[in-house]
Amino acid sequence: MNILRRTLVLPVLALGLAASAQATLLTLNMSGSFGPTSTLDAIAFGAETPFTLQAEFDTSAPAIPPGFGMPINRYPLTGLDITIQGYGTYVGTPAALSDLMAAFADPNFAANGFYIVGLTSSSDGGLTPDFASVTPVFNVNAPGPAVFSGGTAQLAALPIAIELDGLAGGLVINDLGGQALTASVVAASVPEGGQMAMTCLGLLGLGAMVRWQQRCPSARA
Repeated sequence: MNILRRTLVLPVLALGLAASAQATLLTLNMSGSFGPTSTLDAIAFGAETPFTLQAEFDTSAPAIPPGFGMPINRYPLTGLDITIQGYGTYVGTPAALSDLMAAFADPNFAANGFYIVGLTSSSDGGLTPDFASVTPVFNVNAPGPAVFSGGTAQLAALPIAIELDGLAGGLVINDLGGQALTASVVAASVPEGGQMAMTCLGLLGLGAMVRWQQRCPSARA
């Protein structure tokens, strides 16, 4: 393969690598309710308030290298959305994404017999409820899609503060309500526009390579 051909092929390969990188992103879905003393923009909810959150995280950058085989691991966030019933949907700030990590521990951690799933803060605290079981088998050092069940708040390391766009006081989770806690891990969705752009760029690169080969006989060597 001559220099010209390599010049044309390498960008196409780079696009393929970029597409495969998307596979390292997963989303943690969680739902439950905040307790009355938790606050939004420094104002207490005053009553049990249901919430759902979606935290996208990058499995390619674990806090603990997989080779250590620890029963706990954490992964950096790349996105965070929290929907609070009666209040709306809020987005985590860049500071929140830097501070928070998706955290997972299996039943061997501290011999507690539970899976721990949620968000931890580098400064203090965590929204880390425990779950009795998971389907299918879940490896905290190589996480994949799974559904956790039997959630309770007994191991939640509250309080935890989360900075949100547009709210100076952010969200401070001091307590959880009585609504059943749910959690699942799913493949992160790639925005439709991003998929289309990547496909178009790939086709353009391939088209350019074919045209050069047709016009330059030496390019076929």
